[in-house]
Amino acid sequence: MKKLMASFIILAILSAFPMAFSAATDTRAQFGIPAAVTVPSVDGFFDEIEWYGSYHEFINFNTGNLWHGAIVDSSGSWVKNACNDSVNSCPGYDVYTTYSQGNAVNYQDGSSGYDGGLYIAVVAQDKTEGSAFDYGAGCNGGDFIQIVLDPLNKMYVDTTYSHLYTFNPRSIISEKNPSGGAAWYEHYAYNGMPADYFNVQTKSKITSNGWVMEIFVPWRILNCTVSGVAKAPTGAIGTQMGMGYFLVDSVWTSIYYGAANFGQRSATSIAAFPSSLSIPKSYRAATFNAMVADSSNALALQCLANTVKGLNKDDYSASSWQTLQLAYKSACVTVKNGTNAATAYTDLNNAYNALTPAATTSVAITGVAQYGNTVTATVTDAPLGSVLHYQWKLDGVDAGTDSATYAIDSASVGKVLTVTVTSEDSSVNITSVPVTVGLQTISITGTSQYGNTVIAAVTDAPANTELYYQWKLDGINVGADSATYLINSASLGKSLSVTATSTDGVVNISSQAISVSSSSVAITGDAKYSKTVTATVYNAPSGVDLQYQWKLDGVNVGKNSPTYTIYADELDKSLTVTVTSNDGSIDITSGAVIPERLPTKAPVAPVLASKTDTSVTLVSLGSREYSKDGINWQTSNVFTGLTPDTEYNFYARLAHPGFDTSAASKPLSVFTEKSTAPISVSLTKTASYGSSVVATVTGAPTGATLKYQWYLDNTPVGTNTDTYTVATGSLGKVISCEVTINGTTTIKSGSVIAKPERAAMPTTIPQIINRTSTTINVQPQAGIEYSVDDGATWNTTGEFTGLNPGTMYTLWSRRVANLPNYIESYALRSRVVTVAQSSDFTVTIEGSGKYCTELTAHISGIDTAGKKITYQWMRGDQISGPNSNKYFCYMEDIGKEVT
Repeated sequence: MKKLMASFIILAILSAFPMAFSAATDTRAQFGIPAAVTVPSVDGFFDEIEWYGSYHEFINFNTGNLWHGAIVDSSGSWVKNACNDSVNSCPGYDVYTTYSQGNAVNYQDGSSGYDGGLYIAVVAQDKTEGSAFDYGAGCNGGDFIQIVLDPLNKMYVDTTYSHLYTFNPRSIISEKNPSGGAAWYEHYAYNGMPADYFNVQTKSKITSNGWVMEIFVPWRILNCTVSGVAKAPTGAIGTQMGMGYFLVDSVWTSIYYGAANFGQRSATSIAAFPSSLSIPKSYRAATFNAMVADSSNALALQCLANTVKGLNKDDYSASSWQTLQLAYKSACVTVKNGTNAATAYTDLNNAYNALTPAATTSVAITGVAQYGNTVTATVTDAPLGSVLHYQWKLDGVDAGTDSATYAIDSASVGKVLTVTVTSEDSSVNITSVPVTVGLQTISITGTSQYGNTVIAAVTDAPANTELYYQWKLDGINVGADSATYLINSASLGKSLSVTATSTDGVVNISSQAISVSSSSVAITGDAKYSKTVTATVYNAPSGVDLQYQWKLDGVNVGKNSPTYTIYADELDKSLTVTVTSNDGSIDITSGAVIPERLPTKAPVAPVLASKTDTSVTLVSLGSREYSKDGINWQTSNVFTGLTPDTEYNFYARLAHPGFDTSAASKPLSVFTEKSTAPISVSLTKTASYGSSVVATVTGAPTGATLKYQWYLDNTPVGTNTDTYTVATGSLGKVISCEVTINGTTTIKSGSVIAKPERAAMPTTIPQIINRTSTTINVQPQAGIEYSVDDGATWNTTGEFTGLNPGTMYTLWSRRVANLPNYIESYALRSRVVTVAQSSDFTVTIEGSGKYCTELTAHISGIDTAGKKITYQWMRGDQISGPNSNKYFCYMEDIGKEVT
C-alpha cells in the first residue's frame, strides 16, 4: 500500500494543504459522537450490539453532495470527474464511530492527557478485490479507509494541526485469507513508526461478502504542537474535533472508486476533490457527547451478548442453539441504528433462557428382570447411522449374544445383569446401570381401608406359571382364589395376608401381614409453597360431622377446614392433620408431609455497574445474592477490599422466600482498576531503648489482610503485629519490617538503627568557684562531668590545673550515663578566662559604647614591641568581632556587655 499512498493518495491529499487558514464562524456540517457504553474490542469481529450507541453512517457513490467519486489510472492519477461507478464500486460502507475518554495519564514526553481515544469500525459490502496494479508489498489490494482528523478543532487544514491515517484490511497484497492482521500508516507526523508506538490498534476480517476493519486511534497520537506546547485531545464531553473519511474500493478492472466525506463540496467538479480541503472549515465538526440515553439497557444487552458469545455450541440441543443464534442476529438488526436496546435484550434473553442441554447417548435395561422374562437394552440419542453391538454380563461375566434383548433363565436369578453397547466407529461405548435379576416375592399393594380392593403382587414368577391365591384374616382363610381382595366390614381392624402357590410347586410364597384400617386420612395435593393441600378422609361413616386440626411440627395451626394453604415460613416443617367426628367414631391422624420450595432457574450473569482498584459494584436486582467465588454469598451488590489489577469472577443467584435457591449464574469476569497509589511500608524514624517502632502501610486495599515480619540485622524476630518494642538486645542493630498483603504481595520497609537513650542534658551552666592564672575550679554537681579541652578529657571534680595565664577556655558540662541502656547527654558549653600573669598588664576600652560607634582597645603595662598581639572581642560569652583593636557596635550589641 505504501507505493499507492505515495503516488496517489498522499500526493492528492497533501496538495490540499498548501497553507494554514483560520476560521471566523463555524458553518461546517455538524454531527455528534456518543461515548462508548463499553469500549469495543478491536478484534475484527464486528456486531451492532458491541458498537451500540455509536455514530453510524452508510456511505456509497449515491449518498448525495457530501460524497464524491473518481477513477484513477494505473499511475495513480485522477482521470475523470465525478464518477458514480455503480457497476464496479461496492454497494456501500457502514462506518461506526465512538470514543472513550479513558484515564488521566502522563505521556512519554512529560505532557499530560488521557489514555482513551477514537474507535472506528468499517463494514464493507465488497465482493471485488483489487491489485491489478503492482504497488509492491503492503499494497493491500487497494481497499482502504483514510481518516483525516483536526484533533483540536483548529479549523486549519495544514499538516501542523491535521493528521492523515490510512488503514488497510490486508497485511500484504497476496494475502487472500488474512489471519486478522491489518496495516496502518500516518502520513504527516509519525510515518515509519511501528504500529504499537502509541498503541494504535487495528484488526480486520475478510470474507466472500466483503471486509470488516476495527480501529483504535489513541488521543496521544493526535498530539499537536500549539505555541510550542504539545497538546492532545481529551475526549471531554462537549469538545469538538474536525473529522473526515475517505474510503477507496479497488476492483479487478484497475478502476478505483473513492467515496469521501471531508465536508460539503461540489458534486460535479473533480476540482473540488480533494483540493477543496484547502478551503477553511472543510472538515465536518464532530462533538463528543455523553452515552446514549438508554445506556443502562445497552450495558445489560452487551453483557448478555458477551455471555452468549462465550457459550459452547456442543453443550446445547441443535434446535435451541439455532434459535439463540437467530435471536442474536435479530438483536443486531434491532439495534443497528442505536435504538431499542431494551427490546433486543428481552428477545435475546428469552432465547438464552430457552436453551436446553444437548442430549447424550445412554443405555438402560428395560422390562422386568425376572425369571422367564425378556429384557431389552434401550439406547437413546445414539448418533445417526451408528452400527451398535451388545455385550450382556451376569456378575461381570459375559453372557448372551450380540443382541438388544436378553432372555432371563433360571441361572440368571439373583445375579447382577448389565449390558455394554459399542459402535463400529467407536463413537459409542456405554454401559447400563446394573439390575439384579429378582427372586420370587409377593406383597399386598393398595390402600388397606374399607371399600378398597388390594392386590397380591408376585415378582419373579416363572413365565406361563399358573398361580393360586389364598387370602387370610388373622390367619383364617377368607375370600376366593383371586389376585385381588375387596376389604369389607368384616375385615376392619384385622391382619390381612396372602399366599401364592403354583401347580408345579415352583412357587410357594406368603406376604407380610398388613393391618386393615376402618377409616384413614391422607394429605393430598402438591405440598409446596403457595399451594393448597387437602385432608382426604377414607371410609368415614356416612352422616358424621368431621372436624380438622392442622399441625406444624406438632403445633396447632390453621382453621377447622379440610384444606390448608402453605406459606413461606412453614416450609421444611412437618405438616399433619387430625380428623375427629362429633360422635367419637373417628379420631385419625395423617402421615406427615414436608412442604417444599418451588424450583428456581439460575439467573443471567450479573452486570457491572462500576469498579475501582479495590471495589466492584454490580447492578442491584431484587431477590438476588452475589458472590465473587461461587462459594461465599452476600445480599449486597458491592464488593470491597479487592486487590488492584486482579481478575475476579462474580456470580448471581435467586433467593426469594418460598423458592429454592437457584444455581449460580454464569460468571461475570471483571478486572479491578490498577492501583492509583503504590503500596509502601514506612517505619518510625527513630528507635531507642524502650521505644516502639511502628510499621505504617499506605496504599493497601481497604480491608486487606496484612501479615508483619520484623527483622534484626536480617534475622526474623517479633510477632505478627505492626509494632516492635526496642529491647536491650536490639541496641546497635538494624530494624526492618516486611508486610505481606492478602497473602500475595510482599512489601519491604526501609530500616532504622536501634540506639541507646541519651541522658538528659544539664539545665544550668557550671558555677566557677575559683580561678587563677593556671587553674579553674567549678562547683561539682552529682552526675555531671566537665571538660576544658573540647571533650578530649572529662572529670567529675570540676578541677583543672596547668592552664595558660590570661587565656579563654571553653568549659563543657554533660550528664553521665546514669541508667542501663543509656549514654551520656549532649554537652552544655560556657566560657571562662584564666587570670593574667602580671597585674601591671591591663586592657582598657575607649569609646562611648553606643550603637553605630567604634570602640578601641588599649594595652598597658607590657612592652608590645616585637610581640604578636591577638585581639578577641566578646559579646557576653559569645565570640564577636575581628582580630583587631577596633570594634564597631551593631544592633546585636545593644544591652550586651562587650569585652
